[in-house]
Amino acid sequence: MYKSKTTIPQHLKILLKFLVIFLFSYLILFILNINNLKNWSLSGDDLYSLSNSIPNLNILWDRATNSFSGQYRHITYYLFHFYKPLLPSFLSIFLIHLGLLSLIPTLLFFILGKFKNNWLKYLIFFTVFLNPIFYYHTYTISSLANVLICIVTLVMLYYYENRKKLFSWKYSCLFLALVLLSMAIKETFIVPLTIFCMVQLLQLKKNKIKGIVFLSIPTAAFILYFFARTNTYTQNTPSDYYFVFNIKQNISNLLNMIAWMFSYPRGWQYGAPIRYPVIQPIISIVSLLVFSAGFYYSLLKNKMQTLTYSLFVFASIILFIFLNDVHLFYMDLPYLFTLIIFSKGIKSIEPNKANLAKILVLLLFAINLVQIFLTRPQWLEYSFVANANKSAKNYRNILEKNNYQEYEQICIAEHQRGGFGTEDGNLVNHLSEKNFEIISTKDNSLPEDCFNEYSLRLKNDAWSYLLYEE
Repeated sequence: MYKSKTTIPQHLKILLKFLVIFLFSYLILFILNINNLKNWSLSGDDLYSLSNSIPNLNILWDRATNSFSGQYRHITYYLFHFYKPLLPSFLSIFLIHLGLLSLIPTLLFFILGKFKNNWLKYLIFFTVFLNPIFYYHTYTISSLANVLICIVTLVMLYYYENRKKLFSWKYSCLFLALVLLSMAIKETFIVPLTIFCMVQLLQLKKNKIKGIVFLSIPTAAFILYFFARTNTYTQNTPSDYYFVFNIKQNISNLLNMIAWMFSYPRGWQYGAPIRYPVIQPIISIVSLLVFSAGFYYSLLKNKMQTLTYSLFVFASIILFIFLNDVHLFYMDLPYLFTLIIFSKGIKSIEPNKANLAKILVLLLFAINLVQIFLTRPQWLEYSFVANANKSAKNYRNILEKNNYQEYEQICIAEHQRGGFGTEDGNLVNHLSEKNFEIISTKDNSLPEDCFNEYSLRLKNDAWSYLLYEE
C-alpha cells in the first residue's frame, strides 16, 4: 500500500515565501535601526500628521473628493489616526511603521525574479536597507505617503512584469482601483498611473475594447484631478512646497537628484557637514559605472523593456524638477526602478559573464554598505530629521524634569529652531491624555497670560530648552 503525498498548493507556497521574506526584511530593518529608534522621538512632520489625522471615513471621502491642495495625502492622514491609541509609546509606532516599510524590499524581491546565483539577488535586495535614500522612510512616520506609493508602484510593476498571466477584465479592474486609490495618497500617483497605462497599451492588440476602456478611465480621472489641482493652486499658492518654472532652479534640482542617485551628498540633504574629499567621489564614480553597466547590458538584452523602465524613472522625477525644494527621499522610486534595470542587466550576463556579474553586484553592495558607516552617522546627527528629533527629545526632557503634568499651560519664548521639531510645543499633547494650552512666541518675552501658577514657562535655545527667567 502506498501512502498518499500531500502537496502544498502553489498559491500557499507563494504566500509562505512572501511571509518569510517579509519577516526577514523586518528583522534586518529592526537589527539595523533598533538602537537608534528606541530613543528616537516623533517630531516635526510626524507631529503635524498626528495632529491633523482624519478620524473617520466620512471626512476621508469628503477630503478626497473636494480638497486638492497641498501634497494631497488624505489616505495617509486617515491611517495616522490609527497610531494615536499607541501614544505616548513612540517606539511602538515606529515598529509598526517598520512593518509597512518592510513591504518595499519584500515586493522588490519578487519583482527581481529568478537568478542563476540566488546570492546575487539577495545582495541587490539588501541595498534597499542600506541606501541613504531610505533613511527618512525609517526615521519618520510622516514618510508614510512615500512608503505607500512605493508599495503601490511595486504592486503595479508586478502587474507589468506578469501582464500576460494577468490579462483579464478582472485584473484590469483591480489594478485600476489601485491607481485611483493612489490619487488620494500623493501626487506621485502619476507613476503607478503610467505603469497601468503602459500595460494597457501593450495589450491593446489583444483586446481593443478593453484597452480603450482602461486607458480612458484613468486618463479622464487624471484630467479631472489636474484641473481641480490647478484651480486650487491658482487660488491658494502653497507657502512650503510650490512649483518654480525657473531654468536655473530646475537645473539645480536635476543636478541634486542625479548626485543623490549615485550616492554623492550634494547640498544639505544628507545633513553632512563632514566631507570626505577622496572616498566620496570614488563611491559616486563607482556607483555611476556600476549602474551604467547594468543599464547597458539590460538594453542589449531587451531594449523595449529597458526604455519602458527608463520612462518610469522619468515619470518618477518629472514633478520634482519643478519644485522649489527637493529632498533626498524623493529618489525612492527612481532608485527602485534603476535597481530593477540593473538586476535585469545582471541576469542577462550571468550565464556567459558570471565573474563580471559577480563583480558588479559586489561593488553595488559594497558602495551601499559603506554608507552605513560613512553617511548614516552624519545623517542621524545633522539632518533636518535629526535636528527635529533633538529638539523634541530636549523639550520632552525639560517637561519631565519640571513635572509638566502639574500645569495646564505651556509657554515658550524665543521659539525659533525648536518650533518645527516640537510642532510649536504641541508635542506635549501627544505625551499625555491631558490637553495643554500652548503659547508659542518668537519674541524674547512672554505675554501676561503666561505669568500664573498653572503655566510652565520655557525658552527655546537652538534645539534645546531652558526654564524662562523673568
